[in-house]
Amino acid sequence: MPIILETDRFIIRDIVTEDTKGLLEMESDPEVLKYIGTPPLRSEKEALRVIQKVQKQYRDFGTGRLAIESKNTGEFIGWTGIKYEQEIRDFPYYDLGYRIKRKHWRKGIATETGLASLKYGFKELNLNVIHAGARLDHRASHHVLGKLGFRIIEEFQFDNHQNYWFGLSREDFGDKS
Repeated sequence: MPIILETDRFIIRDIVTEDTKGLLEMESDPEVLKYIGTPPLRSEKEALRVIQKVQKQYRDFGTGRLAIESKNTGEFIGWTGIKYEQEIRDFPYYDLGYRIKRKHWRKGIATETGLASLKYGFKELNLNVIHAGARLDHRASHHVLGKLGFRIIEEFQFDNHQNYWFGLSREDFGDKS
């Protein structure tokens, strides 16, 4: 069953093959990937492989990253959502993530769509805790996570960088409807 969420400005939905060009635009920008550690995508073929991997997460875990689509223009703005993560830490967990095209930075999109994703995670997926990770030097991400209610739990090493490990419980999130 496709996931569809809405905010005032955005439709948040499953990522589909029609998002290939928008995803490539975002994932080929080195500034967008500066704190991520993945190399920029170079082709639509590579972007399509990313989309297929996300779609496999939907099938395997019932959740994954979701497209952010502008209600006004229909443009693919980026992605948000709760992913079942098994590669970054030594244990599996549900991870909130977001990535936005650079031209849309500093417009509150990560916070707005992150909030919708958290509501979905706690209410629809019935999760008790959601985590997030961000490099120590990625202040913009720390700011967003703080606004969403996340707290730093610890530091950890990943991909030759120190990272903060954040957590947010269902209790601390409360009923932010």
